[in-house]
Amino acid sequence: ALELKSIPGAVVGEWSISRPGQFTDEDQADFALKQVLAYNHASHGWFFWNWHDHDFYPDWDLERGVFQKGKLPNPLGAPELQGFLHPDWEDRTGELPSQVSGMWPKLMG
Repeated sequence: ALELKSIPGAVVGEWSISRPGQFTDEDQADFALKQVLAYNHASHGWFFWNWHDHDFYPDWDLERGVFQKGKLPNPLGAPELQGFLHPDWEDRTGELPSQVSGMWPKLMG
């Protein structure tokens, strides 16, 4: 999230809760929430991969695989929409924490 925050105007264009291995529903819910919080903190927005896909791929389906299975609340509430993965990183000034400087080359000006 810190690296993403250092890129001006970043938007997360695709994400899902799919990943290799076997995970419990609780693990997947935690993974989904941490992604939302990281993208809230570090970008100007995000898009989930797909609203509705084949039944065979529920982890790529926001409607049936995430919302209907309770892995994220529907609708997303204030904690999900306004929360941050690491609240101590947010100083509300728009400045990056000092530990981020130098992680990415300057992309603008």
